[in-house]
Amino acid sequence: MPSSADIADIRLQAYEITYDSEDIGFTTNGSTVINVNGVPVPVDNVEQLRGVVKLFRAGWEITVDIELKDTSPATINGLAMRGESIETSGGKSRFNIGDAITNMEPFAAELKLHVQGIDLSDTSDDWLFFKAVIVGPIALTGSNIDHQVLPLTFQVLPDFDKSSERRFGAFGSHDISQGTPRGIWITMGKRPITPSQHLTALTLDADQVDQIQAFEHASDISTTITALLNDAGLVATDKDIVVDALTVDNGVAANDFLILDSASGKEIVFVESVVRINATEATYTTVRGVHGTTAAAHANDVTVELLEDVSVTRITDSQDVAWASDDPADVAVGDTFTSTTQNKGQVSHVAVGSANITATFNAVASPVTLITST
Repeated sequence: MPSSADIADIRLQAYEITYDSEDIGFTTNGSTVINVNGVPVPVDNVEQLRGVVKLFRAGWEITVDIELKDTSPATINGLAMRGESIETSGGKSRFNIGDAITNMEPFAAELKLHVQGIDLSDTSDDWLFFKAVIVGPIALTGSNIDHQVLPLTFQVLPDFDKSSERRFGAFGSHDISQGTPRGIWITMGKRPITPSQHLTALTLDADQVDQIQAFEHASDISTTITALLNDAGLVATDKDIVVDALTVDNGVAANDFLILDSASGKEIVFVESVVRINATEATYTTVRGVHGTTAAAHANDVTVELLEDVSVTRITDSQDVAWASDDPADVAVGDTFTSTTQNKGQVSHVAVGSANITATFNAVASPVTLITST
């Protein structure tokens, strides 16, 4: 016989679906299937043994099948038909269906499944996938005596801006703090461009409302690949960084991130190219002051260290992010994310003037974004 505790765990469950930060409706009961399949790599037929003797897992293949209960032309055209051409005329629009080969990766966006009826601040039963794309089939069904149903299949792709242990997404409280971030910054786009730099200024016209985004950089400092700055006059505008006392020959490559003077937590740089001088010396051509840090002058012999397991996460509507305006009488910024109000990072013109906007996460504040309202 089942116990009371067993029965308490049984529930009817439908999900509210958010895709690319847009609420696209909720699912029918029992229609959601999340397939998280390991990719097996068997080792078989070793010497005198037959069959599989060892098994490795080389990543995951993830799909999400849902049936949307409430549908609209905007959902079908704007989301399900991404990648197809659009024609507009006289206020009307048409989405064409063709046979061109389309790279769908640029259309991938964040997919979030939240249990219906639970406040948005409670993410304990949420599924979050950083990059998902609708792959079909699109089979719109319904009748004149029942509601329309739109089945959709999402393919989840790896997000290489995340660390390897969370490259696809997460189940459960995805907005928990990951420790002290190395950098917080503000941008306009939902997807960070590598390397990403902070938005320093923005202009709002009368009655304009705009959405800005916040991102977090988390990483570990390598314990094996370090160097010292070999330049007594490095200034903020210098792109080339010369190092010596390099502990690992060829240990740094293009597309790596480095931190300068980590004892002060001063500056993260992005490596564009590397010129090896010898086994312990090299020149790095870089983009300075990325991921919410500021390019600055540095003294000779400060540490230059490799950052490992770099993870970039959009935290715009996280419960732990506090948005603030130093003059809300001129420019207001939203800081609420509940089932009824979702306006975190939404900036609006109030009066002619200006305000400094910041996003603070886990006691680390972004640089200031100066918003001028005209």
